[in-house]
Amino acid sequence: MGTIDIYSDAVADEAISDLDTLWNICNELHIEKYPKTIGQWLPDDTYLLLIGLHILTVSKLEWFLKEKGYIPKKSGYGKLQEFIKNSQLNDLEKEWLIYYIELRHLLIHKGGRYDRIFFNRIKKHNFKHLKVEAKEGDLCMLSPEELKINIELCKKIIENIK
Repeated sequence: MGTIDIYSDAVADEAISDLDTLWNICNELHIEKYPKTIGQWLPDDTYLLLIGLHILTVSKLEWFLKEKGYIPKKSGYGKLQEFIKNSQLNDLEKEWLIYYIELRHLLIHKGGRYDRIFFNRIKKHNFKHLKVEAKEGDLCMLSPEELKINIELCKKIIENIK
């Protein structure tokens, strides 16, 4: 793999291609038979796959923005949230994507269990449109339908920059 010219569309094309791959993987999951609100009811391998897909989706957007110089390469996810808050997305889309950034942090550092820290972080964002319907201690449920929304929002930001 060679170096990527940050001034070309190659970085955007690679990010969109990767997101399309994640979309296709998501489409191949057939979990309609499981309840949409209870993550514990999914088979372990399916649940772990969904966690990985969510983490990869947000991480791909973060990688793209860092490669293109929109956020510093050594920055934390706060810079990513700040960028999203100032993006061309509508308010609900911004809240959705910020929620998924917080969810990625929860999945990586807390094993997917909602905790007080997560809810405090969500509260600080003062969402006006998005309602988080979960309680402390719940295992977060990740649905392919929500993942598709996340993928589309990430692609929308990339395409707006491209």
